[in-house]
Amino acid sequence: MEPDFIAFQPTAERDPDGSKLRGVLSAHFTLERARVQRAVLVHWLAALGVLVWLAAARPGWLPAGAHRLLLAGWAVSAAAAAATILREWRWRVRRDAVVAGIRAELPRNT
Repeated sequence: MEPDFIAFQPTAERDPDGSKLRGVLSAHFTLERARVQRAVLVHWLAALGVLVWLAAARPGWLPAGAHRLLLAGWAVSAAAAAATILREWRWRVRRDAVVAGIRAELPRNT
């Protein structure tokens, strides 16, 4: 099986310097990196949530200092996940705006 790939060749009249294509691809790849970061943080948050749940279910399982540290780690992870979700959303909006701008410039076939 051959690996999948996509080749782009911008035309001289629509994108002479390739900046439009570069802008779309840059926004798309940044969005993909944000998606991966979000997925990792959400899974990390779930794993910490299991530890928080175990610590709540078995009160003597962890010392008091470790309990607070675990809760603080969970709270920081939740804030990081929320920030990453917002970053992903921002890059999706930016990519879609760039694509919409390019589509608006294309000639209409009627």
